[in-house]
Amino acid sequence: MSERTTPYVGLPDTAAARYDARDGAIRVRWSAVFAGLIIAAVLQLVLTVLGLAIGLDVVGTRSSASSVGLGAGLWTGITAIVSLFVGGLVTGRVSGAWSKGLGLLHGLVMWGLAMLLDVWLVVAGVGAVAGGALQLANSVVGGAVSGVAQGATTVGAAAAARPASARRAAERVDSTAQSVRAQAGSTIANMQAQAGEVAAGAQQAATTGAWGAFVAIVLTGVAAALGAALTARPALPRAAG
Repeated sequence: MSERTTPYVGLPDTAAARYDARDGAIRVRWSAVFAGLIIAAVLQLVLTVLGLAIGLDVVGTRSSASSVGLGAGLWTGITAIVSLFVGGLVTGRVSGAWSKGLGLLHGLVMWGLAMLLDVWLVVAGVGAVAGGALQLANSVVGGAVSGVAQGATTVGAAAAARPASARRAAERVDSTAQSVRAQAGSTIANMQAQAGEVAAGAQQAATTGAWGAFVAIVLTGVAAALGAALTARPALPRAAG
């Protein structure tokens, strides 16, 4: 049985996964994409744990929250770029792509799946935290309402038994409430002033974080595509005639 070849020299018909001799269609090998994605995810996990260990060992009590956050953000971005570059190398090699362009395409597909996985993990984490906070709030509110109801019942019974004592207690409560109201007004004013400063700082931090995330996403895509293109096989020359 003779071996048929494609229009490219030295590319046997058994390499149909890389090139279809009948229509020249591009084939995406999903097994290669998922292989690179798994390698990238595992490497990301390993580097994240390494960064956590180094951070806990290096960071001291004098380190500010801003410096710790900046270091964590930089480490996360670097590990993501390195992980997806290695994942792209694996994807490009396993895909058996017959050109750099096809290898680059496999790397971009792997990167896109990684981004979707990250978004799903973030949404799931936020949903779990929000659900836990809501459950805790319902529990606290329910306990407070129950305590208030029980206290009102006790006070009502005591007032019915001793009217004079209840009147004096009410006067003391009213005096205390006025003092607390004055202190609360001063505290609220201070909190409003501090809230304005915190909001301005949070806006600046959010803007910086958004630009940093954009740059990191672009660089991870470039790294994944470049890694896959580097390990793809170069295009073969066409047969004469």
